[in-house]
Formats: sequence, structure tokens, C-alpha cells
Amino acid sequence: MRYRRTVTMVICVMLAAVILTLGCVSPAEQQLVKGNSFRDLEQWDEAIAAYSKAIELDPNLAIAYAGRGFAYYSKDDYDNVIADYTKVIELDPTKSLSYGIRGKAYYEKGDYDKAIADLTKAVAIDPKYADAYYWRGEAYDKKGDYDKAIADFTKTIEIDPNLEAVYVSRGITYNFIKRDFDKAIADFTKAIDLDPPNDFAYELRCTAYIMKGDYDKAIADLTKTIELDPESGHAYQARGYAYNKKGDYDKAIADLTKAIEINPEYAVAYQYRGDAYDKKGEKDKAEADWAKAKELGVK
Repeated sequence: MRYRRTVTMVICVMLAAVILTLGCVSPAEQQLVKGNSFRDLEQWDEAIAAYSKAIELDPNLAIAYAGRGFAYYSKDDYDNVIADYTKVIELDPTKSLSYGIRGKAYYEKGDYDKAIADLTKAVAIDPKYADAYYWRGEAYDKKGDYDKAIADFTKTIEIDPNLEAVYVSRGITYNFIKRDFDKAIADFTKAIDLDPPNDFAYELRCTAYIMKGDYDKAIADLTKTIELDPESGHAYQARGYAYNKKGDYDKAIADLTKAIEINPEYAVAYQYRGDAYDKKGEKDKAEADWAKAKELGVK
């Protein structure tokens, strides 16, 4: 959403500059204004039609390609985004945002090498382009180049320390790849500070606490996650697991039963509940749960 607001603002500024410079509005620019009006209403098909008419009237109007490309981006039509921003770059290769948007479109298509190339060009033009560093970091992460991903996430934070998603992304890499749980916890905590209702960040932080064996803090985070999202079967499952590790088998069974109510196909919840029943000496219930877990794919 932040990315799209940035694009919209830049397009509006460029449009204003065109009108102020010319002092009058040509037929192509009239269609451009019309396209922007539809864009502001999020009427993407109508916006595309108006921008296309502007391009028909003036094939060298870069801002019209940019506007249409943004509308295509909002429709997740990444091939057309790439085509339009390739034309924008052909007409004016000096704008970092054009490379940034095309790079993001390549990222969404899974073409991470081209995404990295475009985003590298974007930051070469504008070294303070935080979103370009962020998405290049995501592309490096997808390619398994985790050190470069962390470096780009860190650069993004240096430029704009208030982007909650970047702390989440870097924390995930620290947590699950580098297994640096303290750094992961610090990043997830910052994400929560920036966005307190972020149940995903609480759930992620709890995984780091579990990996460190700090089950009380994990339970506290999972309790908050459930408060924010009462239908999170995974949160009940994880809290049940933590209660199991603490030896509080009744609470573990209650949580794992709730997880199964939310998702009856939750194989690992049956496995963990079976473990809890086994610890309580309820062998028949344990065997039944283990059998169900195996039926659902647990080995």
C-alpha cells in the first residue's frame, strides 16, 4: 500500500508539472487528467482506457504510460506493467521510480535476477530509495542470498526506520535461516512497537522464544496473538506445544483441541495432543490421536 501511494503521488506531481509548464491542456493531457481521476477512484479499467487514449493521441507521453502501468499494477497484470514501464524508461531513463516499479513487477513474476537488476539501477539513481532496497532484499532472499538480503533490509531501515514490514522480513531471515534468535526477537519486537495489532509479528516472535526454550514468553506472545486473531489455529497449536514443554498437559490439551476445532485437518495438533495424553497416562486417547496424525501425513 505504501508503495502504491508513493507511485500515485509521483504521478500527480509529474502531471501538475506538465500542466504548469504548458499553460494549457492538449487533448492527450485531457485524457491523462481523466485517467488520473479514474485512478483516484480505483476504477482501473476506466483509467487504463483513458491512459490508452492519451497514448494514442501522443505516443511519447511518458506519464501516460506510467499511469497506465500503475493501473495494471493495481490489477496484478505484471506483464503489462513491465511493458509500460519499459516504454517509460525508453522515453525517460532518469527516473528511479520507473526502474523500481518494473523491478517490483519482475519480483512478483518470480524473475528475481531481472528484479535485482532494475532495483539496483533504481538505487544507483536514488541512493535514498528505501522501497527499492527493501524489494531487492526480498529478491535476494528468494534466491537464497541471505547475507545480501539482510544487508538490503538493514539499508532500508537506515533510510526509513519506521517500515514495520522490513523488520519482519529481516527477523524471519535471522530466525529461520541464520538462527540468530536474539536478533530475530529484537526485529519482531520493533515491528510490534510500530504496529501493535500485528498478530503475525507476535506469532513470529513466539517461534524465536520457543527455539530459545523461553516458553513463558512464547505463551505470552501466543496469548496476544489469539486475542488479536481468535481463529488462529496455528496460535492455539503453538501455545499447546509450549504448554506441553512446560509440563502443563491439561492446558496443552485444551489448546490443541481448540486448534483441531478450527482446523480438523491439523495433523501436528493431533500429534502434540497425543503426546500430552501420553504424558497424562491416557494411552488410548494418545494412540487415537497419533493414528489420526499419521493418517493426515505425520511420519
